[in-house]
Amino acid sequence: MQVVLIIRGFHQEVSTVQLLRKLECYYQNLFEFRHKFMVCGFSTLDRSALPDRVTETDELFQNADQKGEKHRDPNEPPR
Repeated sequence: MQVVLIIRGFHQEVSTVQLLRKLECYYQNLFEFRHKFMVCGFSTLDRSALPDRVTETDELFQNADQKGEKHRDPNEPPR
């Protein structure tokens, strides 16, 4: 059961320190397991080139938490 909670924590990007506090395990063991787990995950990535010559990226997080200046004229369309 503890392994499932550890992997769930990795997926949720919980820090190693937070995980060991919750699960009461040794830091060095959890730290080594986390890095072995990451190496296994990266080794299965497909590193082949994309088939398209042009790709499109998502700009979802580009200016996250930034609000633009308020428009002085309420009839002015947003930019």
